[in-house]
Amino acid sequence: MINAVNILLIIALIIFSLLDIYGLYADKEGLCLVSKPFLVPLIIALYVLPQVLSARGTGSPASIIITLVIGLAFGWLGDVLLMKKEFFIFGLLAFLAGHIFYIITFARDIRLVGTSWLLLLVILPYILVILFVKKNLIPFLWDKKLVPGIVIYMLVIIAMSVCAFLRFSTRSYLSAFVTFSGSVLFVVSDLVLAFHNFKRNRGTGEAAFIMITYIPAQLLIMLGTGLIK
Repeated sequence: MINAVNILLIIALIIFSLLDIYGLYADKEGLCLVSKPFLVPLIIALYVLPQVLSARGTGSPASIIITLVIGLAFGWLGDVLLMKKEFFIFGLLAFLAGHIFYIITFARDIRLVGTSWLLLLVILPYILVILFVKKNLIPFLWDKKLVPGIVIYMLVIIAMSVCAFLRFSTRSYLSAFVTFSGSVLFVVSDLVLAFHNFKRNRGTGEAAFIMITYIPAQLLIMLGTGLIK
């Protein structure tokens, strides 16, 4: 029964993901409106439902990481808000809250003693990302009031990815690698989103690429943190 539930949820996630990506690429807004709101709820269901059903079968309590679910829920809220341009800032705030809950989730798996080399290893590439954004995005913003918000958001999402990487200090290689891969895809997705929205040369290909990286990002973070031990 659990396997059947997983299969149905995965099939549904694939179908809605393809519909949303195609809708973005073909500039069919209606298709996105009926597909995008289902993406993250399906990922949450993939995490929660099998554990609830398993707990019912064994009589033991379900082992669900609440902060992970809250982080995903804020991601869903951000998805819905970003569908309307007038709610763009609120959407970013929702994602910002989601990243903070991811940081809280990852922090429980971090052992700071002896991890300085891990920290140095992951921070150096992100310093290059920050310098890239400073040179290629910040100077071209039409409203300089956006700068503090962009800087804060960028620092928080990088902190989220760094925390995901530091899970290598305590968790299995597979768990840490899958989670960190999801965090990197999230950074890539948001980086493209920033250029897509704050620089004027928008394209449907960029919009589709954002979701091509975003959907696996959320899925990998869920799998690496919630299901892979």
